[in-house]
Amino acid sequence: DMLKIHFSIGITIIDDGACTSNDYLKQADTAVHEAKAHGRNCFSLFNRDTARSGQESGGGWHIRLQNALKQDQAVPYFQPLVGLKNQSERIHEALLRLPDKQQGVIRPGAFMPAAERFGLMAEFERMMITKVAQVLSAQNDPNLVFSLNLSEQFIDDGNIVAFLQGIISDYHVS
Repeated sequence: DMLKIHFSIGITIIDDGACTSNDYLKQADTAVHEAKAHGRNCFSLFNRDTARSGQESGGGWHIRLQNALKQDQAVPYFQPLVGLKNQSERIHEALLRLPDKQQGVIRPGAFMPAAERFGLMAEFERMMITKVAQVLSAQNDPNLVFSLNLSEQFIDDGNIVAFLQGIISDYHVS
């Protein structure tokens, strides 16, 4: 048996030092998504003109995601996690989903890479944390626990502590 490996590579050129390391990573990410759009075993070199047109059209993701944020469309889906030691504790992972008129629900693999690329993940996660806190507060069950996966964008946000303190205070959750 032979193992076959397929790849997509995104390349950016670090030339003038005018960008931050995060900008270069975003450029490489944009390029790798361009390579993936062309199929397996492809590479793509980041091009500012292509990236601009991709952000404007880009499958419409940038505009769709901004509209989803403006219209408060993020929906938490709660997936139960079964604990082996403490069966009384009800743990659920809160998963971000976006409703869509044609597709029903857009799965995260379709929109999260674009949300990260456009710097919108932290906004979606703030929205999700707020919605999860609302549910947790309404349930008033000390054995109910929610888990969320948070992006680097959210964790790097300088206002994370104040935001979470506000959520704890507003919804009386811990």
